[in-house]
Amino acid sequence: MPVPTTDRSLSQALQQIAAVFDIDALLQQHHDRQSRSAQSQTIDPISEPIASGAALKQEIVRYYQQSEIGYRKYHSQQGSIHMAIDDGTRYEPSGYYTQPKQVAEHVRALQARSVLEVGCGKGFNSRFLAQTFPDVQFLGLDLTPLHVRLASRAARLYENLQFRLGDFNQTGLAANGTDLVFGVDCLCHAASVSAVLTELYRVLRPGGRLTIFDGFRRPGFDRQTSDLQTASQLVEIGMAVPMGFRTVEAWLEAARSLGFTAVETRDRTAGILPTLDRLQALALRFFKHPWRARLLKFWMPPYLIRNSVAGLLMPYTCTLDSGTHSYYQLVLEKSAAPSDR
Repeated sequence: MPVPTTDRSLSQALQQIAAVFDIDALLQQHHDRQSRSAQSQTIDPISEPIASGAALKQEIVRYYQQSEIGYRKYHSQQGSIHMAIDDGTRYEPSGYYTQPKQVAEHVRALQARSVLEVGCGKGFNSRFLAQTFPDVQFLGLDLTPLHVRLASRAARLYENLQFRLGDFNQTGLAANGTDLVFGVDCLCHAASVSAVLTELYRVLRPGGRLTIFDGFRRPGFDRQTSDLQTASQLVEIGMAVPMGFRTVEAWLEAARSLGFTAVETRDRTAGILPTLDRLQALALRFFKHPWRARLLKFWMPPYLIRNSVAGLLMPYTCTLDSGTHSYYQLVLEKSAAPSDR
């Protein structure tokens, strides 16, 4: 189906959501978290207090645990939980391999021997890479115990692959010991951009690289229409990004301050549009009968059901010419000089 772009169609989509969900209540949760962040006494303007960060981690775990059946049934039976990047106008499951294939290029370029995936989910990306590079050691870390259990089952087939319960803010790994770190559709959940980049900079060897695929806000959010701002915040809430997507510029500024150099900054938004069309088609089936949707809302896990909100609205927020969200590939390289960070 075509990507809708008119204000009128966005207004209609918000009306469909309002017939099932209390939009004001969802937005209030979002604003409360933003207010707590603004009141933080830290120097970093995109940081979150430690207590709030811990609560956010618990929320992320609940989101993925409750959403597992939806991801498995409607997203990818092979275990991917990220956006597919397609070359054409049609969604193809092969698009889920775009990200690990891009990471593979950096494994070759660096002649990497040790690779860390943060927010590894059920291990889709690292399994592909471990099979492609049998002489390279791969480690996946994830906050969600269910993900680690599912990923570890498949890891038994590979001697060069293991998964652990872990946090990308505190990996527990040695400094300067990892050739390549990557994260796919996970670092958006970070409570603090500076904190996670500081940790990943620490574990990388001098000259090592960090590859990120993720969603971001475009500049000028405050100048967008009220409907588009509301839709954007609902997408972020529906995807358990309650702190809101940050801009690419915010990530790059924080990275440069630590000593990273941006090797690549590539807008991949056009590539995910076929996936967004598919997700919207699924969401429209949910919202078609509001009375049934309201019943399902009380019967099904809340985080699972909120995915329908993001699914309905993402084609609007990611519209290429006037949207608020984008999807980027960033490649950051650590300074070749030794560092005490």
